[in-house]
Amino acid sequence: MRAFVSSYSFLGTSPGGLAAQVLTIFTTEVQGGWWRPSAWKANWQGGLRRAVYTLLVVWAVTFSVCTITTIYHDHQNIAGRLRAVVREKDELKNGLELRDKYIQQFMEANARPSAPATQAETPVPTVINAPGGIPIFANKGIVDHPTVNNFAPAIRDLTNAQKQGIAEFLKTIPQSALIGVGSVYGSGDGDSYANQFFPLLAGRHYDNQTSPAIRTGFPVTFTGVFVATATDDDPSVQYRDAFVRELARLGIEAHPANGSKIRPGNLELVIGYRPEEVRRQ
Repeated sequence: MRAFVSSYSFLGTSPGGLAAQVLTIFTTEVQGGWWRPSAWKANWQGGLRRAVYTLLVVWAVTFSVCTITTIYHDHQNIAGRLRAVVREKDELKNGLELRDKYIQQFMEANARPSAPATQAETPVPTVINAPGGIPIFANKGIVDHPTVNNFAPAIRDLTNAQKQGIAEFLKTIPQSALIGVGSVYGSGDGDSYANQFFPLLAGRHYDNQTSPAIRTGFPVTFTGVFVATATDDDPSVQYRDAFVRELARLGIEAHPANGSKIRPGNLELVIGYRPEEVRRQ
């Protein structure tokens, strides 16, 4: 159906298609002297029949070419979608394997026998009367307004000024350069932080993303925000470096990087771990 529409659009609406049909008819009648009225009157039926046959040949050739190009474009589209599905499947598989590895290590650590506790003389408990506070310092004294410290790493958030600055900068990057967004597997706030960047791209998402991807296989020292291209020779490397400088200007830790899964001419923004999540070796 789409091949028919393409051939109809070419022959029926484009100036080139209409000119090709008219010139073909005139070319078939050159030897018959179509420019002389006497010759046309004497053999108008034969000329009309030749013109119809010629047009049928032109239409058939055009329809065949449109059919072949439509099949080729459909094949390219399906192949691209299949590659994206296979890539996402591999990333999910790697993520599950990493999760299973962490679970196994956790179970092995808990299964190790603990050292026997040494016998110690049980001290006589001291009864402390501390109404309205918490006893401190060797079980003596009280605090009238106790403060509890929560040492969990702070959640990263984009301020309104940072969001506006990022959105304004992205307008300077050509629309042909698509941008993917992802976060590393295992970061406590990576996905929520990536979801704050995602709508700022205004629909120019790499691989037609509908939400940030989860990236696996990164080292635990992979902290901050990374802007990646395929290689340092990529034509979009100038936009990568400018994006990194703009993020740094806005107070966001950012680094340039390269990624083998990125097609040339595109970018990918990956949210890394928080510095507090880095494991000591």
